[in-house]
Amino acid sequence: MQGVQALPFRQTWTGRRFLLDSIKYIVAACTITICAFTFISPHGSQRVYYDPAIAASGLQTAQTGIPAFDSSVLDSRRYVKGPAAGRFRENLRDDVKYITAWNFAGMTNEFMVYINLIFLAYMSHRIPILPPFIPSASHIGHGVPVIQFSDVYDLPRLRDALNWPLLEWSDIKKAKYNDAFDSRASDMEGVDKEVLGCWGAQQAFDKNNRPTPASTPGFLNLEIIYTPVPFFAKLQPKYPPDTHVSFSGLASILQPAGRAEALAAPSAKNHTSFIPRLKDQFHPPDEQLACFDNLYFVGSKDTFEWEERHAPAWNLVGTEARFNPKLDDLASSYLKKVFGRDEIPLYIAVHIRRTDFKNWCRGAAIQDCFAPLSTYGEKVKEVQEELRQEYGPASLRGTVKEVLVSSDEDDPEFWKDVRELGWNYVDHDAMGTVQNHGLCEEMVGDDTMKSPTVSPVKVAIIGSGLAGLSAAYYLCKENQKRLQRGEGALFEVHLFEKAATLGMDSASISVPVKDGKVARVDVPMRSFQEAYYSNLVKLYREIGVVFRPAHFTYSFSTIRTPTKAESTTTTTMERPQLTTTLLYNGRSGLKGVSRPITPSNPGCVRNTLPLLAQLATFVISTFFLLINYLRLLFLSIPHRIWAPSQTERLDEWMRRTTPKSWISPTMEDVWTMPVEEVLDYIYLGLFTPNYVALQGVQDVVARLAAPLDPHHIHLSSTITSITPDPSNPTQASVHFTRSCEGNPVNGEAIHGFSHVIIATQANQAIPILKTYAESITSEPSARPIRNLIRCLSNFEYRKNVVVNHTDSSLSPPNASDRRILNFISSESRSPLTTNSICVPPNFAMATHVVSPSPSAATSTQTIYQTTNPLFPPCPSSILSVAWMERAILTVSSKLALRDLFCDAAETGSDVTKSAPCWSWLGLKQRKRKALGPLQGASIARPNSRADGGTERPQIWACGSYAFEGIPLLEGCVASARLVVQEGIAGGISSRSSQISSQ
Repeated sequence: MQGVQALPFRQTWTGRRFLLDSIKYIVAACTITICAFTFISPHGSQRVYYDPAIAASGLQTAQTGIPAFDSSVLDSRRYVKGPAAGRFRENLRDDVKYITAWNFAGMTNEFMVYINLIFLAYMSHRIPILPPFIPSASHIGHGVPVIQFSDVYDLPRLRDALNWPLLEWSDIKKAKYNDAFDSRASDMEGVDKEVLGCWGAQQAFDKNNRPTPASTPGFLNLEIIYTPVPFFAKLQPKYPPDTHVSFSGLASILQPAGRAEALAAPSAKNHTSFIPRLKDQFHPPDEQLACFDNLYFVGSKDTFEWEERHAPAWNLVGTEARFNPKLDDLASSYLKKVFGRDEIPLYIAVHIRRTDFKNWCRGAAIQDCFAPLSTYGEKVKEVQEELRQEYGPASLRGTVKEVLVSSDEDDPEFWKDVRELGWNYVDHDAMGTVQNHGLCEEMVGDDTMKSPTVSPVKVAIIGSGLAGLSAAYYLCKENQKRLQRGEGALFEVHLFEKAATLGMDSASISVPVKDGKVARVDVPMRSFQEAYYSNLVKLYREIGVVFRPAHFTYSFSTIRTPTKAESTTTTTMERPQLTTTLLYNGRSGLKGVSRPITPSNPGCVRNTLPLLAQLATFVISTFFLLINYLRLLFLSIPHRIWAPSQTERLDEWMRRTTPKSWISPTMEDVWTMPVEEVLDYIYLGLFTPNYVALQGVQDVVARLAAPLDPHHIHLSSTITSITPDPSNPTQASVHFTRSCEGNPVNGEAIHGFSHVIIATQANQAIPILKTYAESITSEPSARPIRNLIRCLSNFEYRKNVVVNHTDSSLSPPNASDRRILNFISSESRSPLTTNSICVPPNFAMATHVVSPSPSAATSTQTIYQTTNPLFPPCPSSILSVAWMERAILTVSSKLALRDLFCDAAETGSDVTKSAPCWSWLGLKQRKRKALGPLQGASIARPNSRADGGTERPQIWACGSYAFEGIPLLEGCVASARLVVQEGIAGGISSRSSQISSQ
């Protein structure tokens, strides 16, 4: 805790000395939390994953037959008796219940039906059987086979994402899956015709009692008898013309009670079939294999719910669907050819459907029937403007210019007009799509290119302190936003930590309390104020961290200087004598100060006069303390009268505004801080309580790490170097050594990172960055990295040691004088001990009386946490010793910070020097911060990839040191948020990118 030094409040008094001591107490009291609460471990729970579908299936094991989920639970072979059979019933397990539905209209509508089917399977605890896509004449044409769901979509991935088994009809029953489609019953040896009872979801509300016709049953040799669903399944019962049904209504009729009620309803008598001989026969809906004529017109709350972002079927199931790798690779190869580059840029996809819509022209000329391309051009401009508004005009998405058109139009003049607009398209004839891949690939390939699967951008975060964990959390939050928009996950986050546990909690300890319980003690103790720590408080509230007020009180003591006789008889003071001089009762001074208790002998009259003298001394010194405290608070108010410059130090400002005889040369680290930041801290913290996390930082770590993939958290991994990816120099490889019990085991590397966030201390980031700069062969490419290294070299650190123990002698000797925080300084300039865990006497020692948890009152003994001990606790009382470093704010580091973060106004085209931001009223105006020119440490390409790729990976720096103000927890969160939201996710301005290369 270097910086708070020489704090004796003498019992003897001279006016000038009391003024000096008063000022030192004021500055010390106002900067206590600067020095005592600012330890950010250079290191910074594994995710507990809970899926309600899995939990529900576990509860319903007896009903569904789904066993407890293990590594093979999603294997489709577990839910059928064997290979596809001639009769579907022969292949269904007796202890499992299933659900299916038939095709409806075109491929997009069928996709929506199948996603609704999976969602209904979730609700009813059944296993869905997905039908194939039927190649309609208007979409693909005759003469091609059916298209299996897995031919288009990545079914294994969807199973894994949903943690739910998914089957296809090809797993259940034989059919001519590879022959040209025929809607009539398949005449196939060994395949029997079967009668199946199904529910008519649309039949119930069709005025002609007609279910939705479908081709799939005939293809599967199934003869269906439909029973209409009951009226209570209707989504909007007060609006008879609408035919939508509700998910909850359908789920209810799949349960025994709901099924009985539905079959007892009068509408159940209106059973029908498309098979003439079965039209008047009754065959109740199958209980084991529930089936529906159509699940297109289904919703949970609204009609045509897929048009709304809140649609549960889309959000829970549809957002997890991806095209299969084969189609994805085909689409990627086409896109690379179309755009003429290996990296696919961001583009706007436009689909213009015409062929089957011509029937609706009813004889009108094409140019009069269809919208001209100019109309599509206006819509493209609207989309571009929306992207600029949402992501910013300088972001990657805000500068999208490429347009890709797909259409079933075969008129050459149409495609000529497309080219004249500067738009792109895939010429399937020239590329031989039908000849090389088949007719359906042309249509499905276009669909894939309209919404290609975007490979997640890999981001490496080095360091898992609060900065690293915050960056990881904000990246996962960006993923969630993208998923809600139906765009798929964007970032694959890897967190590297050299400790065996996540860094923010790595030094904390567990201590026993009564009843055999264990409480957690944070190391170091971390507190915060809402006014100064606005980003931290917002983050804590967002993730659900509960915090409580911590009204800190302080005691100030000095170590008595040994007399000449004592110094000649001993070289060290094994147990120094402490003299408590002042008790500060907190609440920004509102509770005042107290006089320490002085031992006395009531029976001795001659002790009365010294006691009266001490009391008078205390009253006078307290008066001077109050006067100077109020004076300092007035000076800290942000007005222009004593306005400091941005580079003025605290000691320089004090000499300018305070009589020279009041200034003390001690408190080195605090005196050399820029005064603007110190006054800000005092002013913003005035009359605001301190807070601590109720469940400690362990709770904070668990919540921040919860969204991360446990497989991507690399603990006990020391980074050895960063190099360009050997297979793709636009990305980076992170090399690290994994250790076991502190011993290196082997060297590993993970490749393909587009972004690397250095969330360690600045002095630890420098050697890592040097390895990357040395591995870059091109000097222009290495120059931004070298500039970043030079910037980080301006940030200074001081070593600190935190000792947890049970020795009360490192606090005031009288228990009544002990406060939550007890500060001790030495009058001597000579070391008090040679013990390795002790610091020189120019440090100030702080002993915190710890409350390890809300149940701390049950602790078996009092725990003390001493930062920077001047003398050691009893060896048998020591619970833990942790060494760490904290950043020191200096004028040079403040100036260097402009290359990492600066005022938003400075990121415009005109680069101006920072000026004191004082309004004409004299009150300080806080400016919005933006990324500085060295963030990203790379040049953004004009034609950047959709995943944010650049000529080389982007390097980012964040941490307590990397934001305005005193290096505290606030800097960790604020810098991480800006790096993610404005840098990685939003893109940095072109001006900043250009400056970074200079």
